[in-house]
Amino acid sequence: MAKDKRVFLARSRNASVDDPKPDAICPMGCVANVAQSLKLPNGNIKCWSKASTVPAAIEWKEDKGFYRVV
Repeated sequence: MAKDKRVFLARSRNASVDDPKPDAICPMGCVANVAQSLKLPNGNIKCWSKASTVPAAIEWKEDKGFYRVV
């Protein structure tokens, strides 16, 4: 997000899992442009975004505590 402010948004198959692995996330989602973000006191980040496209997740790669979609 630091480079181009774009994120891939997809829903989890099970809402009760806080940190799902790639196989627990639906493969369809959308690429969104982050308009604004706010770091919360508990360490989470709240983002306001606007969807731009609807791609499928091709491949998941783990990178520094988060996953990249390529």
